[in-house]
Amino acid sequence: GILFTNDSDQNDVFTVEGDASWHPNRSIEVSAAAYYREARFGGAGALQRSAGGVLFGATTELEPGWDVTGRIGVSGSDGTGGTRGRFEARVRSPRRNTVVGSLDVSTGPLDESAVLIENGVTVDLLQLGARARPSSGWRIDGSASVARFDGSESNRRLAGSVFVGRAVSRAWNLGLFARAFGFEKQLSDGYFAPDLYWITEATATWSSGVANWRFSVDAAPGMQQVSAGGQVSATIRAGGRVAYSLGAGREVSLTTLYSTTGLNSFATGSENYRYLAVGLQLTWATY
Repeated sequence: GILFTNDSDQNDVFTVEGDASWHPNRSIEVSAAAYYREARFGGAGALQRSAGGVLFGATTELEPGWDVTGRIGVSGSDGTGGTRGRFEARVRSPRRNTVVGSLDVSTGPLDESAVLIENGVTVDLLQLGARARPSSGWRIDGSASVARFDGSESNRRLAGSVFVGRAVSRAWNLGLFARAFGFEKQLSDGYFAPDLYWITEATATWSSGVANWRFSVDAAPGMQQVSAGGQVSATIRAGGRVAYSLGAGREVSLTTLYSTTGLNSFATGSENYRYLAVGLQLTWATY
């Protein structure tokens, strides 16, 4: 995958990433992933930093249907953090159930922008998730998490989200999404850290295909509030994907995303925020 992102806080980020997995048998998957990132900040005190890393993991299924995943690796950068370890783990209940729950634990560097790399910010995350399929076409997702961000000092974040959606036809999916979080401290370490943030969105996804081509378009108008004393403002998030199949399990795709929501901001908040991402991805599977 190749991904370029740009925002109105003058962050330009170029990332090249790849991952591979192998199934020695039906119940075990072994995986490896690597990435390299060039990030530039063009504001006051302009920065240019780079980061990269590797991650190795395995997933297995424990009877009666529980999935367990563990990944461990290392990331390095030319910023304050230098070389740091990464760890991720997930436990998920059987997917055949109407309600599926998951527990995620992770720790590692947050190196998604030049300022974050320069400040050596790390994140420890504990998250509970659930997904329900109450009836045909309906989907309900929810999550709650606590995270600790470490940079100039430790900062705790509490967060929660819920999504309710329904497939109204073969091509259309509609839904409602809400998310809220708050940080213990408002720091300037390079990540979005308001004392309160909430957003609600009405989501719509259209997908279709012709021959080997697949198309999808997403749109999500909404409302958000940044900080406890901030004003409520309108938002828009929209994107699309074009994919071409090269055969079973083989695909090349182009994706775009445009957003005015604070969810994509790397900074401590700014008015009229804009975010743009463009990605190119190649998937190749053999059976």
